[in-house]
Amino acid sequence: PERKPVSAELWAKVAAKRPGLGNPEPFFGNVNESNWESFTVTCKGNRLLKMIENYSGNIPGSGALMTFKDSSCIVVAAQPHFKAQDPDTTIFWGYGLYTDHVGDYVKKPMRDCTGAEILKELLHQLHWEEHQEEIMADVVNVIPCMMPYVDAPEWENRYPTISALLMSNANKRELQRISAGLTAALSRLAEALRTNNNGAMPFNLFNMTDKLTPYILADNSDHVSYISRLDFVKNTDGCYKLVEINSDTPCALPETFYANKVAEAYFAKEYGLHLQPRSDGEELAEPFLKLLEQPKYADKDVVRIAFAADKGYSEDWANAKFLFERVQEVLRERILSKQPFVCRLVGLDELIVHDDGVYIPNEIFHKEDRIDILYRLHPLELLMDDESEDGYPVGLKLMELANFGAVDLVNPVKSIVLQNKALLALAWYLYQHRLFWTPQEEELLAAHLTPTYLDSKPLAGQRYIKKPIFGREGAGIAIVEPDGATSYEAEECDDCDLIYQQFVPSADVQQETDNGEATGKYTYSCFVINGKASETFVRLQPGEIIGVEAYFVPVLDEI
Repeated sequence: PERKPVSAELWAKVAAKRPGLGNPEPFFGNVNESNWESFTVTCKGNRLLKMIENYSGNIPGSGALMTFKDSSCIVVAAQPHFKAQDPDTTIFWGYGLYTDHVGDYVKKPMRDCTGAEILKELLHQLHWEEHQEEIMADVVNVIPCMMPYVDAPEWENRYPTISALLMSNANKRELQRISAGLTAALSRLAEALRTNNNGAMPFNLFNMTDKLTPYILADNSDHVSYISRLDFVKNTDGCYKLVEINSDTPCALPETFYANKVAEAYFAKEYGLHLQPRSDGEELAEPFLKLLEQPKYADKDVVRIAFAADKGYSEDWANAKFLFERVQEVLRERILSKQPFVCRLVGLDELIVHDDGVYIPNEIFHKEDRIDILYRLHPLELLMDDESEDGYPVGLKLMELANFGAVDLVNPVKSIVLQNKALLALAWYLYQHRLFWTPQEEELLAAHLTPTYLDSKPLAGQRYIKKPIFGREGAGIAIVEPDGATSYEAEECDDCDLIYQQFVPSADVQQETDNGEATGKYTYSCFVINGKASETFVRLQPGEIIGVEAYFVPVLDEI
């Protein structure tokens, strides 16, 4: 069998570990059906382009595609092709869908042709044989490019939408207020569970497993989670309803703090908008700055901070890399003269866990450097099962070292309690029975916590969502209709307990994508860092459940 590219092998390996990440087979399983070949023609002057325009009536720049139905070529003739293109140069681009078809005039498959031969075939299709010599005299070059995996049954648009969402200052402040308040309330509940594990709080409901529970109970970090992302649906009354919290390994940092800034600059310039400047993520350094204030670091010659993620999983690696770069930049500006430090970006497989600490290789001096602070973008429910080749429980040892203060983890072990969706069910139960919460917290929960249960009976006759307590990226979710029928069911995830959450109806919205207008539902997110609400992140889901096929929607803040 034909060997698949490294990207396909990586995707398959990651998808095997993380349900809901799709199936690479339609994209890489049949090169004969998924390949295209493009070609780019550069000419002096515009003789050839004018001939095509007169022949077809298609004005360059109109956006239309010209199909030569008797050939395998489609030509795009929009000018200029590049922003800084020489006015006396024309460039057009085309592609062939059937690269195995033998040409009508050049008797070989397109995939075997040179650039000049592809252009010769095109000229013959246009019946311009008599002009071939003068046309070719103007041609600078013809560059072919074979794309073996460009086409597939599930080929999608790019991740960002072309259009943006303009968020009012009032809406943003409201979302931030709700996010900070819910984080504080639910963190208080998580700590009560952890510190009063004597039967007064039902910690066993959380299915943390015997492996993980001891390390959660022993975690005395200052915050339940240093960096969290809260996800909301805005109901048809315009009220934000919390549906889940990502407090263990929250992603979307580059989109929130970088891509939104790029969009802000673009839309402000192109459309003359006056926008409220968004944060570029400077606050992401706050957890690390706070940890560095601990007395144990005061007399250290150098504090070593590592940012670790799976290099083979592009989303995790991009998030870790962004955070590494941003935190390093802020620390250099603020504390370098007071506290020497070194930041390193490493793969998870580079971490070395010994009985006394966590290390990374120092290839320059051929030794191992001990890590003081570790940002790990690796879910705890996976980490707890990680073992070395000789069976050493590196994941559990890492948690033990964190509990003993041998390494500071971002996020801490107990962050998984806040992420566990069963916490939302317990929070709702306590609210319904007027237990635990302060009057202010009750008001907040009543308005913004989606009714969530550990049993489906309270939702009988209603539309509701069934979720695994540790599910990620939409995996394992099902929509149950009032009659009990399942109208939507995602791929299963690893076996774990379920919660049942009232379905939150929301308005349909539209955004422009590469292939035109897309209709779907928004999910609104807000990052909370060291208990303080930070920036917002919005996705557009074509269906009713947010998943890996969702679009990132750039957010612009009104003044």
